[in-house]
Amino acid sequence: MNNHQLKILTSFGIFSVLLGVSNNNAYSRYLFKNDLLTNKKNFISDILPRSFYQENFISTYLVDNSGEANSGLNTNVLISEIVIKGWEDHPEGRKLELEAYGSMSTKPGSIVNNEILKQDLDSIYASGWFSGVKFKAEDGPLGVKLIVNIVPNPIFKQITIQPSNSIITEKFVNKIFEKYYGSTLNLNELQDGINVIKKWYEEKGYSIARVSGPERISDNGSIQLNIDEGIVSDIEIRFIGADEEVRKGKTKEWVIRRELKTNKGVVFNRKILESDIKRLYATSLFNDIKVSLKPDSQNSKRVIISLDISEQKTGSLTGGIGFSNTSGIFAQLGLKESNALGRAWSSDLNLNFGNYSTTYNFSLYDPW
Repeated sequence: MNNHQLKILTSFGIFSVLLGVSNNNAYSRYLFKNDLLTNKKNFISDILPRSFYQENFISTYLVDNSGEANSGLNTNVLISEIVIKGWEDHPEGRKLELEAYGSMSTKPGSIVNNEILKQDLDSIYASGWFSGVKFKAEDGPLGVKLIVNIVPNPIFKQITIQPSNSIITEKFVNKIFEKYYGSTLNLNELQDGINVIKKWYEEKGYSIARVSGPERISDNGSIQLNIDEGIVSDIEIRFIGADEEVRKGKTKEWVIRRELKTNKGVVFNRKILESDIKRLYATSLFNDIKVSLKPDSQNSKRVIISLDISEQKTGSLTGGIGFSNTSGIFAQLGLKESNALGRAWSSDLNLNFGNYSTTYNFSLYDPW
């Protein structure tokens, strides 16, 4: 009987190691527990990468998952009583006690093991109300008394954005979250609000903007959202030949850049860039433009736009010969160039040769 009791306590002891972590970086740990709230399609994750929590939490479990502890990993125990602590001094404590209890599948009279309790742990975190949870087991005459120590989130008071000069305004952000002010911060609701902000950026064309939640939840109920809008650090222009090799282009770079509203130092906007490319095609100087984005090696929060441009032929030569009773034999020669000197100038030269006269006409037009 004593050996059996030792296995019970050892089995729960493994969870004490796993759950006995501080509530720092609580929002990130919450996302790790709740896969449904992790945006895997985004260019970059909302919060810190999942590997950070695999290293800091799962590995803690694995270190102790050996020897005596491993022998009791699948031990089934009878839960005679569940006591939830940590809510007593919270303004909405009773509500949070019920939320924690309701998130658990384990009830008094349940027979559980480590796997079941881990699922309960995930469920408590996934409820969004708590930044810390710890299980503790006490042996009793009728079974095991399970003590659940919770760390509730604070009352949600305000939200701020960093940097303060972001395109989106704090007034707009506060309008999203104001209905939650004055009640316990729920990380599900916080993530929903972040998704609304992300959608706003996407609809406006700021497709690489990143919105990340707090790395830790402060006790004063103030939440800071970090926004990386994706500043353009440079625009690289390369000319590509028919062989797909980089070559020297005819067109002056400033001719291309003057068509771009996307410039160094502005926030990247997909819609504006698309309009820029349309204007470049409208010059009739290029037959193909490939756009690619890459992170700035000097600053990962900035982006470099690369334009690979294939120029098309812009000159034409025409000629003819004829005969008339008045002019006799005559010849015509025409030369047109829509990118003279690489400056996008349109030039037109016409020569007419005859038996009695020679005429010529020359024009030069700068579209700017």
